[in-house]
Amino acid sequence: MNRMIPRYRTLLSLALFAWVVGTSFAVIGYAPSATAADESEEQSEKELLAEQEAAAARARTMKPRIARYLVKARELLLAGEYEEAEKILLRLNPRRLSAYERALTSSTLAYAAFGQGKLDVAVSKLQEALDEKVLSATVSADLLFQIAQIHAAEENWAAVVETLTTWFEVAPNPGADAYFFLGNAYFRLDDFESAVVPARKAIEIAEYPKQPHHQLRLAVELSRKDYPAATTALVDLLSNFPELGVQYWLQLSSLYGIQGEIPRALAVLEIAHRKGLIVEDRPLRRLAQLAQSEGLPLRSAYLLESGLESDQIKRDVTAYEMLGNSWILARSPDRALPALKIAADESPDGDLYVRLAQVMISNEQWLDATGALKSALAKGGLDDPSSADLLLGIAYYNADRLSEARDWFNRARRAEKTRASADAWLEHLDNEANSEPGGETTVG
Repeated sequence: MNRMIPRYRTLLSLALFAWVVGTSFAVIGYAPSATAADESEEQSEKELLAEQEAAAARARTMKPRIARYLVKARELLLAGEYEEAEKILLRLNPRRLSAYERALTSSTLAYAAFGQGKLDVAVSKLQEALDEKVLSATVSADLLFQIAQIHAAEENWAAVVETLTTWFEVAPNPGADAYFFLGNAYFRLDDFESAVVPARKAIEIAEYPKQPHHQLRLAVELSRKDYPAATTALVDLLSNFPELGVQYWLQLSSLYGIQGEIPRALAVLEIAHRKGLIVEDRPLRRLAQLAQSEGLPLRSAYLLESGLESDQIKRDVTAYEMLGNSWILARSPDRALPALKIAADESPDGDLYVRLAQVMISNEQWLDATGALKSALAKGGLDDPSSADLLLGIAYYNADRLSEARDWFNRARRAEKTRASADAWLEHLDNEANSEPGGETTVG
């Protein structure tokens, strides 16, 4: 059953308990009388109202015998003896009861039925009490709300909406919890457009909105894909409940990211990191990625190094590649090499060896670069093998191993993509050979 249902059961139990225990019985002979109207221009109107109130009060009285039955039923309900209370009340003949007596009997039977888990019977009895049309407006509204709560316990959300809609028409001052209740019912029906108004209203009218109210509003806005509104809702939630878990901070960062507000997405994760909330692999990588993309490669590198050393970040190819790239962007190629080497060794293909070789070439580590490039070709799976051939030729050329350089340039010219560059290098080698004393052109 839905995790929110026990809450509705508890609320309903308390509400029905308050109704049964708190309802006072006016016994015949002790009915309240109407007060005299003040003399004024509207005296006749007030007199009419007083007469109506007196008539209603007279209608809400009961015979002593019936009162004794209801008092006994109350005592049994307080003791948790729901079946016995029900048996007591079923001795009464409805045809011999007044409308008010029937209304109180039905509402008390509703509590007895609810205590036994007979939710359908409880709803039926509450509706019978309302149908007598003798209860006060306040009491009638209370019973309607209790019916809605029983429907919620049954997860009959359509009935909840229908009942609450009627309740809102008669309730004098609906509170934030009532709007939350209606918004949640619409949300459970996937009617997000109808849910948004009561969900927002619950926040608006509450002096101190509750956490579930904020969470419902957030869920509704996200379901509507209104990301600016969802962002506002989540900011409000975290502002009021900053102790919430890391998932909310990650969600806020993602919302900013969806809207292209990357600096804010990064700032949110940095706040969460300083709070000690970001300690796991995925959010740490996300923080490092954002730092790198926002021109903070040194911050990214330190985050990755620390996470890898502490085992908060899994030691895999992606992590070491990201670390190597961060050091490259931070203009520390020497520190990039160890990370890229680990990544290349663990990678299923040779492309990262090519990346490693490029860094070595930028450091003028020519022979180290040739070793990395040969490892790339040996491992295979390269996106562009001919470029690796060309780089090998360049590395051997700069290592002054011209014969090997020529071999790799000749190999590179077999591919259309690198043919022009390879031919240029071969021509350059020929020109150098011809410029030397006794040199002669060598055709590649």
